[in-house]
Amino acid sequence: IKGNSMICKRYNIIIPFLLLCFITSSLSSNDENSNDVNLSNLRGIKPSIVFKKTKHENKRNILNVHVVPHTHDDVGWLKTVDQYYHGWNNTIYQVAVKDILNTIIISLQQNRKRTFTYVEMAFFTKWYYDPTTSSETRQVVKELIQNDQLSFANGGWCMHDEATTHYMGMIDQTSLGHLFLKEEFGYVPKVGWQLDPFGHSYLQGTMMTHGMGFDSLFFGRIDYQDLEKRKLESSVEGFWSSADDTFNKETSKVFWGLTGSYGGNYGAPDGFCFDVLCDDPLLTEMGEATLIERVKKFLESVKEQSDITIGSNVMVTMGSDFQYQMAHTNYENLDLLLDSIENFRDSGAINMTSIFGPRFDDIDIFYSTPEKYTKYKHHEFLQMSADATMSGMNGITSFDDASTAESPLSSSPWSTKTDDFFPYSDNAHSFWTGYFTSRSSLKRLERVGSSFLHAARQIEAFLSREGGGGDILSKYKGHNGQQHTSPLRLLDEGVAIAQHHDGVSGTSKQHVAYDYAKRIHAGMNDAETYVTTLLKNVFISSRSIYGGGDKSVFESEVVLENLSYCQLLNETICHVSQDASKDDENDIFVVVYNSLALNRREVVAIPVSRDAEYNVDVLVTATEESEALDWKPVSSVLIPTTNYADIASAAEYALYFNASVLPPVGAAVFRIKIVKTEQKRSTLETSATRKDYYGINYLKVSPRPVTAVNNIEEYDEGTFIVSNGVLEIFFDKSTGVARQLSNPQVGGQRLPILQEWGYYKSYDKAGEQKSGAYIFRPKESNEEPTMISPMSGKSVVFHSDLVTEVHTVYEEHWIKQITRVKSGEPYIEVEYTVGPVPIADGIGKEVITRFHTEIKNNGLFYTDSNGRDFMQRKRSYRPSWNLEEFEFVAGNYYPVNAAIYIEDEKSSLCILVDRSQGGSSIKDGTVELMVQRRTLFDDWRGVGEAMNETVDGITSYDPSEDEPARRLGQGVIITGIHRISVGSGRDGASKARAQMDKVFFPPHIFVASSKSEIFIPFRAPSYSAVKKALPDNIQLITFTKLPSEKYETYLIRLGHQYGYGEDQYLSAPVKVDMNNLLLGFDVVSVVEKTLSGNQDWEKWQEQRLRWENDHTEITSEWTTSLTSGNSVILNPLEIRTFEVQAILIEDDVTASS
Repeated sequence: IKGNSMICKRYNIIIPFLLLCFITSSLSSNDENSNDVNLSNLRGIKPSIVFKKTKHENKRNILNVHVVPHTHDDVGWLKTVDQYYHGWNNTIYQVAVKDILNTIIISLQQNRKRTFTYVEMAFFTKWYYDPTTSSETRQVVKELIQNDQLSFANGGWCMHDEATTHYMGMIDQTSLGHLFLKEEFGYVPKVGWQLDPFGHSYLQGTMMTHGMGFDSLFFGRIDYQDLEKRKLESSVEGFWSSADDTFNKETSKVFWGLTGSYGGNYGAPDGFCFDVLCDDPLLTEMGEATLIERVKKFLESVKEQSDITIGSNVMVTMGSDFQYQMAHTNYENLDLLLDSIENFRDSGAINMTSIFGPRFDDIDIFYSTPEKYTKYKHHEFLQMSADATMSGMNGITSFDDASTAESPLSSSPWSTKTDDFFPYSDNAHSFWTGYFTSRSSLKRLERVGSSFLHAARQIEAFLSREGGGGDILSKYKGHNGQQHTSPLRLLDEGVAIAQHHDGVSGTSKQHVAYDYAKRIHAGMNDAETYVTTLLKNVFISSRSIYGGGDKSVFESEVVLENLSYCQLLNETICHVSQDASKDDENDIFVVVYNSLALNRREVVAIPVSRDAEYNVDVLVTATEESEALDWKPVSSVLIPTTNYADIASAAEYALYFNASVLPPVGAAVFRIKIVKTEQKRSTLETSATRKDYYGINYLKVSPRPVTAVNNIEEYDEGTFIVSNGVLEIFFDKSTGVARQLSNPQVGGQRLPILQEWGYYKSYDKAGEQKSGAYIFRPKESNEEPTMISPMSGKSVVFHSDLVTEVHTVYEEHWIKQITRVKSGEPYIEVEYTVGPVPIADGIGKEVITRFHTEIKNNGLFYTDSNGRDFMQRKRSYRPSWNLEEFEFVAGNYYPVNAAIYIEDEKSSLCILVDRSQGGSSIKDGTVELMVQRRTLFDDWRGVGEAMNETVDGITSYDPSEDEPARRLGQGVIITGIHRISVGSGRDGASKARAQMDKVFFPPHIFVASSKSEIFIPFRAPSYSAVKKALPDNIQLITFTKLPSEKYETYLIRLGHQYGYGEDQYLSAPVKVDMNNLLLGFDVVSVVEKTLSGNQDWEKWQEQRLRWENDHTEITSEWTTSLTSGNSVILNPLEIRTFEVQAILIEDDVTASS
């Protein structure tokens, strides 16, 4: 139980009168001898759904009590996934998930009435395909699913986090689980089940619920102040809907509710946990008198729950972390509980009216599921709405406008929420805002893995038919032990597991964090081998060199055989280019892959080993009339690296070149030739000399045609200006810190800006709440951070027409940064190196960077919701309740997954991040981001370790010993990048949108080498998978191949990149022709699917539970999202998923130059 002392893991409308008549008719038309009420004709209710009458039907007011057995199985936390599954490392936690699933299946077979809800497909598939799981057991599973005894909620690979995840990862991991359930069982989950995440995002409540085809969403944790208010107002359930996308505001509404008897968790009522992990008394061991008293106690708990619930249905969750390892014990006691309630009522031993009256005359208690509970609530909604119509509701006949974050609907008993549930605190001094930043390196690795997976799927989808790529059609095969053999599967699962709410959140034990990282890295290695093979096949001639038949050897197999994906460019490491650049006789070939469906220009950096003269060329078609290939020079510059992170294998130099010809969803080829000379470039000095004094190093751009426009000029005695054709940046000569930014393209207004570094001191008072993996608590609630000044006279500038770097070091030598200005880009790039964060003073530190401006934001700032919608934040304010503030700093931190911005009528400042971080605007005119944390104490939320990462790890921990686990080595060093953009007034969202995709989907760099005299038989200068680039405001979110016998079949997700009103032009709806997305194909059919692709959208619309007023008119200047022929319309921030079938019209992959 999460947070309890036991294990200490963080528990702590109007419906028209005609419809009313129809309902009445439907009810009265049933056979009067029937025990069931058939509501098959009601909208949103499947024909097979019936609502059971009880034998107390003559009693007018019956409370339905839904008992929902479930387990919450963390996909890693205190133990790794494998340790949890097999029951290894039980000195940490005594659990084996395989035992949970084995005993549940047996127990469900023993009683047809029993039900169970399972969530995490990472575990379920592992068990289902386990060689020890017999074919007979698999058949039983299918029968239990058919019998509605075994159900699945969420159905994703894990229960993902909602603060530190990006929508790409959330969609991918959910789809992975949904596709398994669909392929193996024909099962489609209908309910979202986010019990344990530490706050809940707007995206989760909208797109990730409605878009996934869910009718409802249930969760356990909300802020303690919000919870108390909701209990008083009986608003522990309600609706969640989008805030301003008026074209689908009503139709996207879903039902939400709290679990765990509304106690802020998801377990059983206090005293009624019958699991072997619990100490509560078992009913099966009691005599009748004691049993009667215990049953009364349980009913009183249900009564308390019903008192704060609107309607006549309550859900009692019976289960928690890793429960039901001995499921027969749980079910024997649950059976006895349910039977005893009925028997004691019938015998008169318990008087239901005395407990539940006057509101209810009796109860009906039964095994249930979240899906069944949702259907009962929907039926209740219809009845209440009909009753409201009959009573007139004071003459109100339409929905009220949702002008606040939570607005009551005139004909609905429940209010509608349009904001989110961040930040979350479980008491006055415990804000769960530290994990927004915890384990910064893991957060970055997750993004790298997710981005590479996105590109690898595209390459697999388009190029796998060229051969040598493995059998994609086996991707979801699960028979006879031949499970999941796609070369991308390991990466798919590794990234999916990392989305877990104790994964990318950074809240697991250290050895588990290593396991998450290992899985992503192993998956990338597998995918790299596969993807490089496919790329070679498309670019290199497939002619046979020698041999014949099965023994043929092709050119693509023997040239550029060392083509590799450069995974460590963030550390200035690419072994192929570093090794090749040591010898003048080598050429280096670079394949730059662009996963965006847009034409793209980027400045690319390749690590090289020595100071030499390098010429860079791009492969092109020689002339328009000829198919012959030629090399065309591009501008480049060599810049020494500083290796601030002290990485042993880092290159001494980085070669930047202008990759200005990157086709959409495609790649271009570049060649780096080393000029044969023994003389070093006179314009470069040694790294040691440069670091010792201030000066501007003017670097010579490669003597080729130059299109770059970086300029540098003296402004005054203490300032110099760097301009790149888009921005002008004013730098302090002595420190190298930027002082002003100006964008001449929007009027040239200068925005004064001051960047600072500093840290909050972690709270450490004995016996009180401390900062840790989850909790951020500074020493003082309104603490001013300790600021660290830049050192004067130590800045170094490397200037060229292509790239300019300004290096700054700080008085605390564990903070260093490079401000990088690239030609033609509308942003500056701040690359920071932080660590090891010192703790010799015994004080934990929460490291921040803060940007000061003159923007008058009046306490307002904006953060993204999982990389999609921007949420307006207001300092010291909550939209849903009147905040009583105890922790000013920590309570004003919010998750930043992609960008944060402030703005006023004159200016805007936007900062984009390369991983999830915590952020805020603590003072007007400022934006701050927490980039690293190093604390010295556990925060008592169950992980049992301080957030104190070190380079050599941690000793093993034995709970039987007094000595806790010890950290080994010095603290870690992290590097990261912030992109800073400035704009005119009310322009923050637009500036952010223009860069968000480029940050998440950087160019992917593949490098090979060859001796200069060897001819490389390239057959195409570049490759693009699409006929035409998408519009600038449309994203190609997913492009993956699906198994199909007749046609080439693809799953395509498209997303509108801009929100309503964010840009004058780019916020408009867009029409996209699917024919433009498949070069070399004719599109046969386009079928829209739900977000995970597991059901037809049209079919789901017919079957889904509708919570909106039938007579609500959706008024909008936009049409609803239509599919006309092979064209689709996307409205602002809409994501749509399609299954597209096409016929190949060309024998070979078509490459475009």
